[in-house]
Amino acid sequence: MDTHTRLRIFYSLSGRAIGPDGAASCKVFYFLFFASMAPFFPYVNLYFRDIGLSGEQIGLISAITPVVGLLMQTVWGTLSDVLKGRRAVLMLTTLAASVLVLLFLATREFYTLICVMTLFSVFTNPIMPIADSITLRYLEDRSSAGEYGRLRLWGSIGFSLVVPLAGWFLQRTSLANLFILYSLLMFLAHLASRFMPETQRGLDQDHLLRAQEGPKLRGYHAGITHLLGDRNFAGFLIAIFILQAATISVGTFFPIHLSRMGASILVIGTAQLIAAVSEVPAFGLSGRIMTRATSKSIITWASATYVLRFLVYALSPTPGPILLIQVVQGIGFALFYSAAVVFVSEVSPPELKTTGQAVFWAFAFGGGAIAGNLGGGFLVDRIGTANLYILASAASLLSVALLLLAVRPNPCSESPESIAPAAPAPEAQKGNGKVGVL
Repeated sequence: MDTHTRLRIFYSLSGRAIGPDGAASCKVFYFLFFASMAPFFPYVNLYFRDIGLSGEQIGLISAITPVVGLLMQTVWGTLSDVLKGRRAVLMLTTLAASVLVLLFLATREFYTLICVMTLFSVFTNPIMPIADSITLRYLEDRSSAGEYGRLRLWGSIGFSLVVPLAGWFLQRTSLANLFILYSLLMFLAHLASRFMPETQRGLDQDHLLRAQEGPKLRGYHAGITHLLGDRNFAGFLIAIFILQAATISVGTFFPIHLSRMGASILVIGTAQLIAAVSEVPAFGLSGRIMTRATSKSIITWASATYVLRFLVYALSPTPGPILLIQVVQGIGFALFYSAAVVFVSEVSPPELKTTGQAVFWAFAFGGGAIAGNLGGGFLVDRIGTANLYILASAASLLSVALLLLAVRPNPCSESPESIAPAAPAPEAQKGNGKVGVL
C-alpha cells in the first residue's frame, strides 16, 4: 500500500460530522482551541526570560513559528484541498500539538529549544486556517459567510475565561506549568475537532469545482500562482504583512514591557483578559457590520486602531492606560480578523479557499511575524520596548495608507451572505478582486 493510499484511508476515517448542529461544533472547537492559547502565549516569553534568554534570543525562538508557517502553511492547506479531508488534518494537528508541547519541559538550552519550537510549529501552524476553512464552508453552504464572527467569538470567550485562571495558577505554582495546561486543553480541542461540520456535499463540490477549473489551478504551485496573480489580493497581502510585522513585534515583548513597569503575572493576564472580553461583542456584531460596510473598509478602520494603541503602549509610564486601551485592541482585532477572513474567501476561487486562507496566514502570521519577531528581537535590546512601539505605530500607519490606496473592495463584499461555494460565471470570475492596483 503506497503512502498516498494510506493518507486517503486516514482521511476517510473522520467520516461525517456527528450531531445535528454544525455551528455548535464550531463554537466548541474555537472555545477549546483558544482556551489552550490562554496559558501559553501571554506567558511563554516570560518563561523564556526567566530561564535566562535575552530579548534577541526570545525574538529568534518566536520567529521559528512563522518561519515554519511560511514554509509549511500552504503545503497543509493544499494537502487539505487535494485530499478533501480538512477535518482529519485538523484532528491530526491538534493531537500532535497537545503532545509535542511537553517537550519544552525537557530542556532549557537555546538551540534545543529552537528544535522543539520547530517541530511544535509544524503542527500548530495549520490549525486555524483549516478550522476557518471548515467553518466558512459550513456557512457558505447556508449563504451566511458574514456570520463567521458569531462562531469565532466563542474563541474569545474561551480565552477570556481561562487566561485569568491560568495567570492565578501560574503565579502560585510555576510558569513551567503553562505547557501542561496547554497540553490538556489542546487535547480537548482535538476531541472537539472530530465533530467539525465537514459535509460530504462540500467535499464533493470542491472536487467538482477543481475538475471544472482545469489543470491550471491544480497542484501546489499553480494554485499559489493563481492567487498571487490577483493584484487586489497581492496588495492586501503586502499591507497585512506590514501590519502584522508591527503587531507581532509589539505582542512578542508586551508581557516583558508590562513586567518592566512592575506589573505582576496577574496584571499581565488582566491585560489579555480585557482584550479578549472586548472581542466578544465585536465578533458577535461583525456579521451585522459587514452587511453595512465592505470587508475592505472594515479592515482599514480596524487597522487604524493599531496606530493609536501602539502609541499608548509606548508613551504610558504605568500599566493603567495600557489596561484601558486593551479594549480597543479587542474590538480592533475582532473586526479586522473577521473581515480579513471573509475578504480572503471572497477573492479566492471556490476550489482554493483553504489554500487562500493558508496564503493569508503565511503572509500575515508567517512572513509578517518573522519580520516582527526578528526585527523586534534585534531592536528591543538596543532601543527598548517604548521606542520599538513607536516604530510599530508608524509601520501600522503605512499599512493603513496601503489599504486605502492599493486595495479596492471586492464586489462580493457588499453582501457577505452572497458568498457561495458555487463557481461564479467566467465574467464575474475575471473581475473578482482584479481591479486593485499596486
